[in-house]
Amino acid sequence: MKHDPRSSQVVSEIREIIIMRLTVSSTIADAFVRVFPASSWQAYVLKQTALFCGAALLVWLLSLTYGLDLSAGFF
Repeated sequence: MKHDPRSSQVVSEIREIIIMRLTVSSTIADAFVRVFPASSWQAYVLKQTALFCGAALLVWLLSLTYGLDLSAGFF
């Protein structure tokens, strides 16, 4: 099996993207932890509000696809 230099470059780029996403996610999580301590009432309210908004967004997205033919032929 030949060694393709492009494949190692692609793997390297994918690795960099994964590391960047993990770093950004970690930074955002650390910021929330500093702003809202774990036992804070504000953190609880914020978490419940985020869960409610996520559920509402999911229902809205599902309602957009109501009646739409999502079979394999659509794609």
